[in-house]
Amino acid sequence: MRWIWIFILVTLMGEAKALRVLISGFETFGGLSHNPTELMIQQLQKEPLEIEGMSIQTVVLPVTYFQSWQRLKEEIDSYRPDVVLSFGYAPSSHGVRLERISQNYDRGGKDNAGVSHFGKIIEQDSNETLTSQLPLKELKNYLEERGFEVNMSDDAGGYICNHLFYYLMHHIQNKGIQGGFIHISDMPLAGQNGSMALLKEIVTFLSKRQSL
Repeated sequence: MRWIWIFILVTLMGEAKALRVLISGFETFGGLSHNPTELMIQQLQKEPLEIEGMSIQTVVLPVTYFQSWQRLKEEIDSYRPDVVLSFGYAPSSHGVRLERISQNYDRGGKDNAGVSHFGKIIEQDSNETLTSQLPLKELKNYLEERGFEVNMSDDAGGYICNHLFYYLMHHIQNKGIQGGFIHISDMPLAGQNGSMALLKEIVTFLSKRQSL
């Protein structure tokens, strides 16, 4: 009986130490044929990443100003992650864009529900900008060493991506949660420089930092 309790305690301790990561992507938008972040999340749901000491939850978000953040917030509140990685699709970009700054201002067009927030403040009585809580410089170096084209960005756009990014940064302040936003280009799922390889490297990077 004593050994059973020891086993249970060790198991619970192992689970408590697991890094909980929430990863989000978006549905297709703007008449595009696909969204590589949605495909990436769907593939991850079919073939979960198996990384020791890490628990991963995923969600595909609707491309609407209201529902995108509400859906992500529900996942954060229920899953209680240590890290939130939100991905967006930037069709005109190349490689990977690590977003540094979210702006408290919407300047994009209509969402998938036909709603426009152009010229609206995202969060009243809050900072003009909020910065990513991810170690972006270290992550950039890590990914470049593994063959990915990576750029730092101070403009996440004025559409749903920045909208979600700002709400996320505002929500996780002083909660002990790391979070940030990453744009990807129209990269393939598979291959050495595909989105699944990228995601695995990012999660592995986080796992290594956790073990330090």
